[in-house]
This record gives sequence, C-alpha cells and structure tokens, in this order.
Amino acid sequence: MTIKFYPVNNFDSLPYEEAKMVIYNKLLPYCEAKGVYLSQSGNLRSPQATRNYKFLTPVDEYTYKRDMKELLNIERVQRAFHVLDKCVQETSHFQKNGGAIKVKIENWQHEDLSYGDFVAAMMLKGFAARFAGRGDPLRMSCEFRAMPLVPFI
Repeated sequence: MTIKFYPVNNFDSLPYEEAKMVIYNKLLPYCEAKGVYLSQSGNLRSPQATRNYKFLTPVDEYTYKRDMKELLNIERVQRAFHVLDKCVQETSHFQKNGGAIKVKIENWQHEDLSYGDFVAAMMLKGFAARFAGRGDPLRMSCEFRAMPLVPFI
C-alpha cells in the first residue's frame, strides 16, 4: 500500500488555521481513502495497533481525535516540513530508514517529533510512503522513497 500525496508548497509558512485545514480536510481524508488512519503513533489500521484500550478501539480513538482535530501537532508538522529540504533527498526506491530520517529532523530541530507528525510532514512534502508491500498486512510505520542527506555512521 503506497500513498503519494501532492506536495503542498510553503506548508511551513501557512497560518495555523490554514495548515490545520490542509491536514484535516485534505491529507487525512486522502490517507483514510487508502486505508491508513494516521495518528501520533502511526497507522492505527494496522494489526500492530493492538494496545490495551480500556474504552476505545484504535479506530474509535482515531475517529474521536480526528473529529476533535487532535491527531497531529500542526506546529511540529510545520517545523519538520521546514527542515526536510536540509535533511532528506528523494530516492527512486523505498528505503527502510524512516527512523533515521526522523532522528535527523529531531537533531536538526532540537526537539522530539511524533512518528505521525513526521509522516505527515514527509507526505506533505510529496514523498511517497509505503505502509505495506504487496499482499502484506498494513504496518503502523512506513517506508519512504527518501534517505537522509548525510548518512548515519
């Protein structure tokens, strides 16, 4: 399952409410149509999203937080989007290094970034995300057609 969202130019400089509208009215519905429910921890439609929920299932929690517009941290997504050109380059094939890219962004910004905020920033920049290979179940995490500009040692 691969998702490629159209790049949103200057997402990092959009006013807060406009950026919020892009995420909640465009990006998340686009992901949902592909079967991915993007949250702070990743895709809640995956079999891995089986935490011990006392009252809600992962999908119920997703729906509630989406409706309350509390799924992602808009400011962090914007800050991560801002530094992507300095940290990441596009590749022709998927890389299993999403964590390395996320760490690169966190080091650049000097702040922690949730996995969902990271994925949203990458998708808004136009990077293709793969949440499952052919015939594989959906995963909470994804791979990108991208790699860090400076390799990790």
